[in-house]
Amino acid sequence: MNKVITVLAIIGLFLVLVPGCMEEPNPVGARLLPPSDLLKLDTTTVVATKSATERVVPNTSTPLSILVGKTSDYESWALLRFTPIPDTLLFVNVIDAKLDLRVNYHFGDSLAPFSLDVHKVLTSWGGDSLTIDSLNVAGLYEPTPNTSFAGSAIGDTATISIPLDTAMVRQWLDSPLDTVATNWGVLLKPTNSSVIKGFATSISSNASFRPQLVARYQRAGSTRIDTVRVSGSSEAFAAFAENTSWLGDSTRMYIHNGIASRGMVDFDISSLPAKSTIHKAVLEVTLDAALSRFNSHTRDSLFAFFVGSDGVFTSLAAVSEPATTNGQKVYRIAVTQFVQLWSRSDEPQRIALAGFAEDRALDSFVLYGATTLFRPKLIITYSPVQ
Repeated sequence: MNKVITVLAIIGLFLVLVPGCMEEPNPVGARLLPPSDLLKLDTTTVVATKSATERVVPNTSTPLSILVGKTSDYESWALLRFTPIPDTLLFVNVIDAKLDLRVNYHFGDSLAPFSLDVHKVLTSWGGDSLTIDSLNVAGLYEPTPNTSFAGSAIGDTATISIPLDTAMVRQWLDSPLDTVATNWGVLLKPTNSSVIKGFATSISSNASFRPQLVARYQRAGSTRIDTVRVSGSSEAFAAFAENTSWLGDSTRMYIHNGIASRGMVDFDISSLPAKSTIHKAVLEVTLDAALSRFNSHTRDSLFAFFVGSDGVFTSLAAVSEPATTNGQKVYRIAVTQFVQLWSRSDEPQRIALAGFAEDRALDSFVLYGATTLFRPKLIITYSPVQ
């Protein structure tokens, strides 16, 4: 019996001396590891050595909005083509026709009058690399407008109807018989001066918002008037800025969605101890709010792209989280992988910055450059080699 009591007493003493695991830190176990086994973390800030703005060609082949209009020195033209055309409408008499477009967006003065000219397109086009230069190629469209549209203030949920030339639409309806394609759609060229409007496209989730070709027609020998609606379409836009002096501004980076341009920022991390382990790296860039402009549905975010030694932007990318610091809007982007690659290779220490929805919207993120007070910087957390 005494032996049993002694064993129980020893077990109880052990339980008192060795407590269970706890989620919260506490003094128990402190200093059990020697200092040499502890991970030492340091943080350093590296400022940009260089910054610039570079032009790029956005892919606008599947836009969420087709953009048409002018505001300030920004301008956007659009192309629209309806296909396939039903072959049941051959040789009908087109009484009248129109193009219905649903507004879903604006850039500039939302209450400004909006107007455009409609030009017949004469040859093929593709939206994956559309620019204002490619739109201005001789022979792409008839220089004289077929019809025009002019309206007052148009809301962001309105539908506008643009009259179309009946002879042109009749040619489209007869096009299934053509051995040489004749249906290349229309060019929408703005004539207003204070607003760019966006219109829903054929990939809109709401089918009733998609562009529609609406035509009233009669068949030969019949007095009955029917209506056809064609909603299958392909569309693209090309936006540009008449004034491009910002390309030579060394104090700012101009990140234009839709036009488009990107910011390029260089760093030098050679001050880090050799073979350091990079645990975290955050890029911080500051917005010049006075020069920046945004559309009515902007996605207020930036992408950072890793730039390889061949100058190609890789799939390695990160997205920003905007915040306000001392009254300034700052975009913080986690670029840990970027800096890790720099630390163990000879890749150029360069980051490309692009706006969210670069290929389907209009925004102007103007960021302070490497020669300003609010220059870009990297905040790097690392552990030096023991």
